[in-house]
Amino acid sequence: MRITDFEKTLEQYRGATPEVRDELLERAGFELLSRLESRLARLEDAEGVKRMLTRFETLRELLIDVIEFINAEFGTDALADDVQMICDLRDRMKSLEHAWRRFSIGSLFSLRSSTDEARREAYRQLCDAALKVFAKLLDYPSARFHSEQKIHEWRQSCVSFLEDLRQRW
Repeated sequence: MRITDFEKTLEQYRGATPEVRDELLERAGFELLSRLESRLARLEDAEGVKRMLTRFETLRELLIDVIEFINAEFGTDALADDVQMICDLRDRMKSLEHAWRRFSIGSLFSLRSSTDEARREAYRQLCDAALKVFAKLLDYPSARFHSEQKIHEWRQSCVSFLEDLRQRW
């Protein structure tokens, strides 16, 4: 988002009533969730080793989408307290993706490694960490809604998305 677009959006938001602000945030939030869901659909297309690599790529894209949404809606300082958590997840993703690529090369030669179970456990831990990060980031807009009903609807939608992510992952 360009700075002029952000300033225009911010001015519209500041001048609006709480109800209008809730509507604007809700619309933007549901557009985000729709984009995230469409990215998840890609996970079903790939098979085998390509499926795992697609998962890593999709996870990165989901994370970027959520971060860009929060930055666009609430400013670049909004995630200041969460930078370390996001970086830790990114580092775990890189490490596991690298290990998975090595595993994929080994599988071409039918090599079996004693680290296979460790790799699967690391993958499960990455999934858990990713779900926690997404749950925290997606809950951020909840504090910005004025209406209790909008808060409840947003949280329910996020829970549905997170459950979908967990099942497809």
